[in-house]
Amino acid sequence: MRCLAWALAVAAAAGSAVAASPPVVCNVVDYGALGDAKTYDTDAFVKAIKACEGRGTVLVPPSPYQPSPKAYLLTPINVTSNTHLHIMEGATIIASTNFSLWPVVAPLPSYEWELRYHGFISGWGVENVTIDGKGVIDGQGAPWWEARHELNGEHLVRPRLIEPLYCNNFTI
Repeated sequence: MRCLAWALAVAAAAGSAVAASPPVVCNVVDYGALGDAKTYDTDAFVKAIKACEGRGTVLVPPSPYQPSPKAYLLTPINVTSNTHLHIMEGATIIASTNFSLWPVVAPLPSYEWELRYHGFISGWGVENVTIDGKGVIDGQGAPWWEARHELNGEHLVRPRLIEPLYCNNFTI
């Protein structure tokens, strides 16, 4: 109920008309995210994104973990079309620094010779995606910049924090 009230308040503040059927709001905590900065919350985020696919907002609230708020630890995720990822003020998403959990993907067209790691938050051929809010997306870049990654003797390019490829109306 608290999420529905939040969604209605956001719609009203934006000056948009509220439809007869309220938008779907999928709070990642309701899908099992712990936010303790130790447990991977990727599955909970993926479930929330799938549940909201094309219908609403994936809500990332401040971590409920006590004694103090922590962060949601994730491996790379993909967003889907017609999805709004809202990271609330006080919420933090952090990228895993376990390199073995990052898929290696084909080179970008402009870098044909280098394999690369999958982007942290990616969208491939999606449309009508918004990522917003006053929260933090922390890619934990230092380990990526310090390490030289190779696979079978080939250099791997570090991942991008947010990587929309071949998308329409992708707003950050």
